[in-house]
Amino acid sequence: MHDLSQGPVRRHVIAMAVGRRGATDAATTGVGLRYLYWFLPAMAPAFAVTPVAGQNFDAQLHGRVRETFR
Repeated sequence: MHDLSQGPVRRHVIAMAVGRRGATDAATTGVGLRYLYWFLPAMAPAFAVTPVAGQNFDAQLHGRVRETFR
């Protein structure tokens, strides 16, 4: 199971490393990380569809491939 407490720890480590480069880099990284955490859940269905379509394509079930993308 994924340990949800690691997310803030990772963000803190990244922020500390980038913060040494200056305030602008730290702020830009902070905005990027927030955008990333918003964007990834929206992309999850696209990531999940790819293996399903690929397995059906390899099995030559082309009707199921078309149905996957409906």
